[in-house]
Amino acid sequence: MEQTVHRYNIGLVLGDIESIFSSHVVKGAIRAAEQTDDNLFLFPAKYLDSGKFGSGKYEYENNILCSYAKSKSLDMVLVCLNDIARNCSKERRRRFLKGFGEMPVMLIASEEEGYPSISFNSASGLREGLLYLINTKGCRQIGAVFSSPDTQGLLNIYRSVLKENGITPDSRLLAEIGSEENGKSLRAISALLDANPSLDAIICGSGPAAKKVYSVLRHRHCVIGQDICVLGYDDINDASQMLPPLAAVCADATQLGYESVFACREQLHRSSEQGKTTQDASNKINISINTKFILRESASGIYADAGDEFRKQALYDQSRLKEVLSMNHQLNIVSKDMLMFDGRGGLDYTRFLRAFSIDGMTCCYLYLFGEAGIYGPGCEWNLPRCLYLRSYRIGSETRSPPANEQLIAVDRMFRNRFLPQERKTFVIIDIFSCMSQYGVLMCDIPQRYFNYIERICCQIGIAMKLTSLFAAQERLLSEKEKMLHSLEQKNLILGKISNKDDLTGILNRRGFITKMDRILCDRKFSGQKAVLLYADLNYLKQINDTFNHTEGNFALICCAHALEEAVGTSGVAGRIGGDEFAACTLIFHSGGGDDLSARIHRSLKELNSHSGKPYEISLSIGMIEFEITKGIQLRALLEKSDNLMYQAKKKKSPFLVRDTPTE
Repeated sequence: MEQTVHRYNIGLVLGDIESIFSSHVVKGAIRAAEQTDDNLFLFPAKYLDSGKFGSGKYEYENNILCSYAKSKSLDMVLVCLNDIARNCSKERRRRFLKGFGEMPVMLIASEEEGYPSISFNSASGLREGLLYLINTKGCRQIGAVFSSPDTQGLLNIYRSVLKENGITPDSRLLAEIGSEENGKSLRAISALLDANPSLDAIICGSGPAAKKVYSVLRHRHCVIGQDICVLGYDDINDASQMLPPLAAVCADATQLGYESVFACREQLHRSSEQGKTTQDASNKINISINTKFILRESASGIYADAGDEFRKQALYDQSRLKEVLSMNHQLNIVSKDMLMFDGRGGLDYTRFLRAFSIDGMTCCYLYLFGEAGIYGPGCEWNLPRCLYLRSYRIGSETRSPPANEQLIAVDRMFRNRFLPQERKTFVIIDIFSCMSQYGVLMCDIPQRYFNYIERICCQIGIAMKLTSLFAAQERLLSEKEKMLHSLEQKNLILGKISNKDDLTGILNRRGFITKMDRILCDRKFSGQKAVLLYADLNYLKQINDTFNHTEGNFALICCAHALEEAVGTSGVAGRIGGDEFAACTLIFHSGGGDDLSARIHRSLKELNSHSGKPYEISLSIGMIEFEITKGIQLRALLEKSDNLMYQAKKKKSPFLVRDTPTE
């Protein structure tokens, strides 16, 4: 009887999933997992400690994905340590690895004592390139430009190959340059060329060094590849697009990702047979993959017709454009349906997953926390032991697990009865907004759409944030009603009078006037400047008539929040009645009222850009600045600002229904 091959759950922790290195590693790993019939889980964790180096303010939030990779439902985790810890000290890297505890870990493209690894043998490709220059091009005067002590290995290989071919290494053929783009580096390269006029080849220790060498040679009108050959030590992202294309040592990240899955299986199989852990020093696997020399025009001197390449690129760009347009359309639909609520103040998760439909994606799982977790810069993140599987989709069928089965332990996230039976490659997408963590989305999105993952994360985070705000408002309103009822029973208030507006939660007319009278009569405010505005929600009747009163209420609530947020805790905002509002706050310079108006309009503009509603929410505002003096009358101030508001209302834009995508 044929033995059934065990299907492993393999995690892959990497940095920016859109980078050239990561995308190639993932491509190879996916291909291997398909052949081995293993499940692959991708964790695009960006870069550790990236607060100083990251491209986004909240980029560090993605680091949390590493904590999910410690789930016991994974058999082993592949970690691209040099990628995600590029800005970290050696001690920080070790501390990060120790954080995986007993979880079996294998390193990709790096080596650490005590851990199995699969990495590149950089010597093979460089040796091949040097032999080409010596034997094929007849180069005898070969210089080297390097930028850091890390290239000592390059220099050792360089000297060794020269000696093997009867060439005596000469320190005068070496130039050390800085890592920054500056004139000093360019002068060092020029000095190397001046001191060695018969130089017929240059080895560059890094991509930036190669670009600087190109710059100096072009300035001297040298024909690269003919007057002098140039070889790069690493095949940088744009090596093939340089003019002329740069011959380089290529570390095939696709092969690295491919072989890493097989190495992972071998490590797990060996550990299982020997009854040892994967971190046992006598048991660990260390595999080295040879790099290759990529011959291009900078070394060959043979300039090929680029017409075919341009045509291929044009066809590829055309295909990508169609994908981009299709994906944008899908995300617009998701943006709209993410804000569809279930009638109880929460998201309709099944509707959201139905809307989240991408060509080639068949499975999607939404794991959320019970309450949002706050994660500030430099804070330690403690992952909850359990998450709620709110909804999932397999094929065209979207479901929510029974309420009593939604709570899933983190250690069962990647192996539970709701997951599909067939092999899958899942991407784990972090859901956060600012410093609030909500959970993760796990889906089998095709690799060609990976560049949309950050946008998907952002939009889902916005939806979660809005949901929590509305839920908080519902709780506050509920608590207020209970409090009012209690006070009524104890005769602490008269009747049902309240200073708060029931719908919006801000002050009502009575509450606003009472508080304003108190401020205007308070001596501590005497002589201070203030601004009073009167505002009217534009087209409330049309919103009610066209869409329904629920939408009208939504618009009123949003306006109230915009006013309250604009005046801050030191100001006063109230709903005067119907669609009219008033607000007042202190100012500290002439024209401070314009700043207040700008904040309100900016807040509403931001809301409109993310609301997914088919209408714009806007206010007509009348505003006056005044000095608080004895005897000043609120009624007169309100009348003046009211008149100015009506003048502004005459200039408002017409009511328009925006085009919104449909399912």
